Amino acid sequence: MFLYLAQRSPYAASLYLEQTEHYRINENDAVQIDVTKITGRIEEKGNVMKSASFSLERKIDDETDKSVFSKLCFQTIPGYSLAEHSEIEREVWDGTRRAIKNYFENL
Repeated sequence: MFLYLAQRSPYAASLYLEQTEHYRINENDAVQIDVTKITGRIEEKGNVMKSASFSLERKIDDETDKSVFSKLCFQTIPGYSLAEHSEIEREVWDGTRRAIKNYFENL
């Protein structure tokens, strides 16, 4: 998806990966489940000032104990409405949203 974003939109992404361990423990056993957290920045190519930070985490399915990626979330300022964020950030959010929507529509 991030390669698609870089190839077919005016944006590129820098990714930071974090590996953590999660254990589900009950009276019978302990199950280790690896969880990956991805954070990063999406920026307009050639313009690092036009960027936005995001996070993407794996969600653990309670029934299967398998992890799947959840939605991409842009980092916002707590207590601020979306309209109070900079116009530049909102442009990056909207452009990225359109590119990701196109990605999933063209799978």
